[in-house]
Amino acid sequence: MALEHERHRLAGGTVVLSRALASNEIVAVRAYTEMGSLYETDAEAGVSNLVQSALVRGTEERSAHELQEALAELGADLDTACGRHLGSVSLQATAATWERALELFLEVLTRPAFPPEEVATEIELALGAIEAREDQLLARALDLFREQFYGAHPLHKPVLGYRDT
Repeated sequence: MALEHERHRLAGGTVVLSRALASNEIVAVRAYTEMGSLYETDAEAGVSNLVQSALVRGTEERSAHELQEALAELGADLDTACGRHLGSVSLQATAATWERALELFLEVLTRPAFPPEEVATEIELALGAIEAREDQLLARALDLFREQFYGAHPLHKPVLGYRDT
């Protein structure tokens, strides 16, 4: 059974899917774009993930704190993710507030600010995540396996990138 949803393509090519969850009056919107380790050089490894993390750290109109306060007032949640070949921005809001929350969602997508101090914070968080991953035996083994298995193919890189990049 296919789930009913609306599909829109933004001017830049990003696809936006939306579907109202009638069972709990939540509206979920997620925008996807091609990005990730598949599209990065070794010298750029992790940049897509960093961009996604910093995306919600402020817009041209609002600081990170102001954006989070505006979302909280609406009972909405905005999240980003990045994988090997796709990045996404997700919005969840109530049926009563989703249209106002969608304005914030579009503001983040079309007018991000990437304030230097917020990007620096995200870099520190990424470095911490990379170091933590290196301390996890299974994660480290998977990273080494991926490096050997894919060789020179772009998928050999971890989504988080390397400490040097």
